[in-house]
Amino acid sequence: MEIADKMLVVGFTDYLARNNRMLVRGLKSLLLRYKTHYVVIKDAYDRWARDFMPFQRNDGKFIVYKYAPDYLNGKERYITDVDDVTILWHGGKSLGGINDYLGPDLIHTDLKIDGGNLISCVDKNGKNYIIMTDKVFLENGSLKEDDVIEELKTKFKSDFIFLPWDRREPFGHTDGMVRSIGDGKLLIGNFKEDNPFLYETIMSKLTPLFDVYELSFGKNVSENSWCHINYLPLDDAIIVPGIGENSDIIACEQIEAFTGKRCEILPMGNIVDWGGALNCITWDFKLPQN
Repeated sequence: MEIADKMLVVGFTDYLARNNRMLVRGLKSLLLRYKTHYVVIKDAYDRWARDFMPFQRNDGKFIVYKYAPDYLNGKERYITDVDDVTILWHGGKSLGGINDYLGPDLIHTDLKIDGGNLISCVDKNGKNYIIMTDKVFLENGSLKEDDVIEELKTKFKSDFIFLPWDRREPFGHTDGMVRSIGDGKLLIGNFKEDNPFLYETIMSKLTPLFDVYELSFGKNVSENSWCHINYLPLDDAIIVPGIGENSDIIACEQIEAFTGKRCEILPMGNIVDWGGALNCITWDFKLPQN
């Protein structure tokens, strides 16, 4: 069974559910509307599920990496070990830990990685790629760059594209920069408006392999407009982070045009002020229908 034919599941942490109740209520409502299963990640120490939960390869297998980001130095109380969480089904029924839920054949790497720095895509020739920022080399500074790349290619079974880290933000994640919108197609944020030099570098790396589409907000751009690309894709819709500005509607109209999917706006409250949005607070993956 191809991964595309499997059941989509969306996860979020119990930390998010406790501390951002209105957001989670709205998220659950949209997931139910679009008949999408969800699970709760119990005993998490933060809301950013994407960054510490396992990454699913294109062949369906899951990779567990070391989550120890430099931006949490001195704040280790927020670091969740995936071996310590329990997965709860809709009604609160326990599905066990990660090994119980996903199976015992998880693939492990000792590389320091954030899940938000892993964007999976397929180029125009049908080749698998993962897009990361080059911050991964700094996070694994004790290793040679070639050794990091070799480990990534071996464990993730993919080629890689490394984009420059925008030092204006501390996380170095690509999920606020670029998203796959179909084989051979990528969507990038409003870099042409926000950072023309970075835009040129990104385009030089991506356009040889992909048709690249761009979000643009013109006079309606704001310091938080970046968040709209940090959306959650469902099978039949895309949930776009809302910040209560004109760019909410503009982003939805453009994303609908680029993807052909209906967009729904979910108000993010104060989440965006902490540097993340919808992709950051969720963990989506595919499992067999049973």
